[in-house]
Amino acid sequence: MYVSVSWKKGAHVKMSPDVAFDIFEQIRMENDGDLQSQAIVNKAQVTEDHPLHDEFEWNVDKAANLQWNSRASELRRSLCVVRKGAEELGPTRLYEIVDKPLESGRTRRICTTLEEILADPIERAILLERAKNDLKVIKKRYAGLTELRNVFDAIDQAA
Repeated sequence: MYVSVSWKKGAHVKMSPDVAFDIFEQIRMENDGDLQSQAIVNKAQVTEDHPLHDEFEWNVDKAANLQWNSRASELRRSLCVVRKGAEELGPTRLYEIVDKPLESGRTRRICTTLEEILADPIERAILLERAKNDLKVIKKRYAGLTELRNVFDAIDQAA
C-alpha cells in the first residue's frame, strides 16, 4: 500500500519512521482503527526501553515548560482579526512567523503581524515562497481528490 515511510521535513524525531509506523499501526488496531495522541503517550510510558519512550520529556518540570510554550504558540496562532478593507474574508490570523535575514547572512525566526511582513520586500518574498510551498503540500496531500483538479491547476500556475 505504501512505498516508503518518512518523517516530514524538519521533524525532530529520534526513532526510525518505520518503527514508528509499526507502533502506530499496532496502537490503531488495538483501538478499532483510531490513533489518539493519548494512546501513543500511554504506549511510550509502558517501559523506559520502549522505542517511543525517548521521544517524550518525562521530567515533569521540563515537560510543563514545553507544554506552556506549546500553549503560548497555540494562543498566538489562534488570535485573529478582521482587516479593514478585507472584511469579506472574515477573521484571519494576526501573526505570522518569518525568517528575517540578518546582516551577518544568517536568519532569525520572528513572529510579527502580516502587515509588517508585507511592508518589507524581503520578508514579503520569503512569505510568498512559503505560501507557494504550502500550496504544493496541499496539492500533494489531497492529490487523490479529482474533484479538486481545477484547484490543483491553479496551484501549479501560482507556484
